[in-house]
Order: sequence, then structure tokens, then C-alpha cells
Amino acid sequence: MPDPSTTSTFNWLYVLAPTVTFILGFVTAAFAEPFRQWWYRPKVELTFRNDSDHVAWTPYQEAGGETEAYYVRVGVLNKSRRLARKCRAYLINVEKKEKSNFTDSLYADSIQLAWSCRKLGTELEAIDIPHGVKQYIDLIATIKSTNVCEPQIKPYPFRYRELFSIKNQDLRFTIQVSGDGLDPVLLKVVFCWKGKWNEFDVYQEE
Repeated sequence: MPDPSTTSTFNWLYVLAPTVTFILGFVTAAFAEPFRQWWYRPKVELTFRNDSDHVAWTPYQEAGGETEAYYVRVGVLNKSRRLARKCRAYLINVEKKEKSNFTDSLYADSIQLAWSCRKLGTELEAIDIPHGVKQYIDLIATIKSTNVCEPQIKPYPFRYRELFSIKNQDLRFTIQVSGDGLDPVLLKVVFCWKGKWNEFDVYQEE
């Protein structure tokens, strides 16, 4: 003779099974797509090396004619299979070296940096970066005719011009790249300015 308790349990399971199935299906549908989007989100890597790709000499056109300049650039590589959409680069911090330590400067903004080799007027537009493609961000320009060090931020607030005009100083720049569905990526670059347009050291801080 069947155990009444066993039969009752079976009946309850029979009644609850469709409800449990519905709940599991709902939960799966609700969370599967967000999880898939997170798992397959685009991933970019910022790079800097002291080579001709990242410290690029170039002729420089100005009102008085042609001169020379160096552009310090940061590489942005899309390492994922997904398109990295609407990427923008920002200078989010500038620190200056005091004795042996870097300390806060008066820089207190997040200002867009220009993309390299873009059509005039489009340097600050968001760009899509396909898998395996490297783009570059212009970080600093040093110009022979004026012998200045200029961060490639736009706008360039007047209050920061004194900070970057000081000769023989070390500055640490923090760059951030953000985009749609992209976790923000940071890189720190140290620029050691010797006071002449073509006399500087620059390196990535690990």
C-alpha cells in the first residue's frame, strides 16, 4: 500500500513543477542577456613605449610657416571580438614631482584628449575601434618654434598654462578611455621636461 506522505509529496511536486519551471525560465531570461553582454563586453588596452610610434616626430604647420614638433601618444588596442563603440579619451589627473614623490597639482578636471591623425575638427569625436585595431591618443606636443610643452586637451583652460610652462619638471599624467559598455581603462605616463622641445624623457608608470 503506498505511503500517504509520499503520495502527498508527489502531488505537491506535480502541482508546483510548472510554477518552478516558469520562475526558472523568467530568471534565466531576465539575467541571461545582461550576463552575456557583460561577459562579451569590449575590452581595450592602453599602451605606451618610448619608440617612434608613441613619441612621434612630425613637421608642424603654424601661421609663420613650418616648424618641427614631437607628439607623445598613447596607444589604444581593442583586444576583444566585439566592436568598442563610442570611445573617448580624457586627461583625468596631472601630478607634479616634489623631491621624490608625485603630489597633486592644480589640475582638477577631466578634459578630453584628441585622437591622433583625425580630420580637422573631428579630433574629439567618439570613435569605434574594431578588434585588433590600434588607435592613438595625442597626449603632449612639444613645438620647436615656441619651445613649449602643450597637453592636447580641448579646451585648454588658461589657468593651466602656467603649470605646463614650467621648465625642468616631472609631470605624471593619468589617461582614461571610456566607451559604450566598456569598463574605463587607465594609464599613467610620466613626462620629464628638460626645458627644450626635443629634450625630455617619457615612460609608462607600471
